[in-house]
Amino acid sequence: MKKRLSIASALLALALTGGIVYKVTASQTEEASTAASLTGSSTTNIANSAATSTAGEYDDEDKTTTYDESTATTITLADGSSAVDGEGAEVSEDTVTITKGGTYVLSGTLTNGQIVVNNTDSDTVRIVLDGVEITNETTAALSVLQAEKTILTTAENTDNQIAATAESFPETDEAQAAIYSEDDLTLNGTGTLTVQATAGHGIQSKNDLKVTSGTYTIDSGNEGMKGKDSVQILDGDFTIQAANDGIQATNAEEADKGYIILDGGTYTIDSETDGVQAETYLIANNPMMDIATNSSGTVDSASSYKGLKASGDVTIYGGTYTIDSVDDSVHSNSNVTVAGGTLNLTTEDDGIHADSTTTISDGEVNVLNSYEGIEGANVVFSGGNVTVVATDDGVNAAGGSTTNETTEAGGPNQFGADSFQEGSSGEYSITIEGGTIQVDAEGDGLDSNGDISMTGGQMTVYGPVSGGNGALDYDGTFDVSGGTLYTLGSAEMAQSASDTSTQPSIQIWLDSELQAGEVATVTDSQGSVIGVVTAAKAFSNFIFSDPAIQTGETYTVDFSSGTSTTVTVDSTVISVDSSGAAVEANQGMMGGGGPGGGMGGRQ
Repeated sequence: MKKRLSIASALLALALTGGIVYKVTASQTEEASTAASLTGSSTTNIANSAATSTAGEYDDEDKTTTYDESTATTITLADGSSAVDGEGAEVSEDTVTITKGGTYVLSGTLTNGQIVVNNTDSDTVRIVLDGVEITNETTAALSVLQAEKTILTTAENTDNQIAATAESFPETDEAQAAIYSEDDLTLNGTGTLTVQATAGHGIQSKNDLKVTSGTYTIDSGNEGMKGKDSVQILDGDFTIQAANDGIQATNAEEADKGYIILDGGTYTIDSETDGVQAETYLIANNPMMDIATNSSGTVDSASSYKGLKASGDVTIYGGTYTIDSVDDSVHSNSNVTVAGGTLNLTTEDDGIHADSTTTISDGEVNVLNSYEGIEGANVVFSGGNVTVVATDDGVNAAGGSTTNETTEAGGPNQFGADSFQEGSSGEYSITIEGGTIQVDAEGDGLDSNGDISMTGGQMTVYGPVSGGNGALDYDGTFDVSGGTLYTLGSAEMAQSASDTSTQPSIQIWLDSELQAGEVATVTDSQGSVIGVVTAAKAFSNFIFSDPAIQTGETYTVDFSSGTSTTVTVDSTVISVDSSGAAVEANQGMMGGGGPGGGMGGRQ
């Protein structure tokens, strides 16, 4: 079993790496507030178009857990002597078959039997589990062959167990789960249900799988919960251990199916492969999730071990997520939008990855450990609080070298190259409009294969310490017109903002490397403090930009170890050495090295 960085230790490490005291102007506060109200315009699916408290479709009978005992059929289970009191069900040896719509209350035990639903009318079948133990040694213990809808309700204060203990299922058998349904299946109740499948899925529906309440423990030899057309969960308490995915929706043929909606619920998922995997899109409104993947510790590079994953959009409106994944913690082959919630992500690959656009507009995102922190062809910050710790790039817009080879900064990445989609303009970009973002990277802090744009928010980049990477790395331009920017990194590959910026920035090439814990204080000519930052790691190049910096004014940067640099701002990009003498900006990228820096030259 491999060792992983625990969430608690990662949070403690993050707290000890240094902090920032920001000056926040009223205009910046307004910008952040406005940005935080956005819900992610990049999301394309109509179901994702607006944040709602409930995105799934649940009718009254899906949510109802009560029933009329006077009209219900009672079924008492017993090996070789099961009995039916009422209409709509029949017994043949240890198989009970329900043939009509209605309510059926089950109690008792079958050590090797089966409940079958084969209802040809349009009425719903409700099965109330009132203290049952049903085991089948060869196939599904509960199998719905035909029904418009089946509702499985756990009775109040009851414990129920359903198990399929076969070591394998026949390939010709459609029922590959302990609980299997050919049609729509809903689970609810006020009791508990334990599902065990030695070889197959825990719960499987070939149409929609919905849960509105109840407590569930699922131990499966394949997927824990699987709905072909959709999985929609309003509420419930879930403990899932799965040999493959924890929760999965699989319909890839129809664009309006194959989705997962998590409106609520509490989840503990320990899966070998993906925690939650949707073939089309995934919406998370307000779940509480604790996900760990790759429980065996043995990685197959051809498999996927992600936390939350979708081929379409992943949209998070709220909830809490603690994800410890070997592969990406949050992944979309399209767009990822975080518009609320709290995410604590620990991964050996990417914290958040989108092939197209990653947008964070609100919430709290903590990438506690990662190979690359947040990435997409385009990355947009418009609100929220974000912290990133990465062994390679902190924020990556299609840049970097995510390959199987060992990199200078981050070591090997075992899952191969990431894929990205170009935007409509054919460009890659990082856009900072709002929010508070802190990046601690061993590779590039912000890496864009196109442009970087900053109009608001607060961005602080710690690192890298070694050469070959820079706090800023962009191929196009970095235009700054608002917001507060600090970078504290190495000098060898250092870049600054572009001279097309409208807000001035100050870049200082230090004579010697300063250490973690160093405090940099920026004051104006009147002695008023306009910015303070504490270094989380060693640095030899410092950049500061803020709306308070005005052309024609003089500013002083005092470092707590004794260095003091005074500059007069006469252009939008000021680049000086420790003494305040002008040097060429961005020279770390042009060969020749900066003062106190390395050899320079782009790699």
